[in-house]
Amino acid sequence: MRKFRGQKRYYKKLLNNDLDVYFDNLDYNSWFNFWHDHPDWYGYGNISWKHLSLHLKALIRRFNYLKTKLSNRSEDFQIFCIIDINDSSQNAVYIHTKNPNQDNFPVQVEKHDGNISISGQLRELLKSSGYDWFFYKWNRDDEIVTLIYLYDKNMGLLIDKN
Repeated sequence: MRKFRGQKRYYKKLLNNDLDVYFDNLDYNSWFNFWHDHPDWYGYGNISWKHLSLHLKALIRRFNYLKTKLSNRSEDFQIFCIIDINDSSQNAVYIHTKNPNQDNFPVQVEKHDGNISISGQLRELLKSSGYDWFFYKWNRDDEIVTLIYLYDKNMGLLIDKN
């Protein structure tokens, strides 16, 4: 990865951007087929915990904003975040509803019951978010990928299989 120049300006914009303008094109009463937004498109969070924590804060900020926007929605929806513990560029907030493209709503994800090793810093950030979360493992092109699903059990339909 090349040198990361302009970090101060980049993080100021990331953490303080006007989300009303950023998400201006969304119709919150429309349908969503796993619509998602990646705060760390370039994978800067892979550099160090400092970079990852700032991107996760931006992710949770967007999650909170979108939850507020969806709170008056009359039709069922799901909203959740996916955090890839090995690739920050894959971290995203998702909105999913019944849609004309596929009969895939609601999505239900099976929790991974085994022990997953993550940093204490990441575990603390997840706990301090106030949201529920669980691990999910899957095979992507012969590589085991470990994801963390973060969600609010009081908002929309649940994504976890019980």
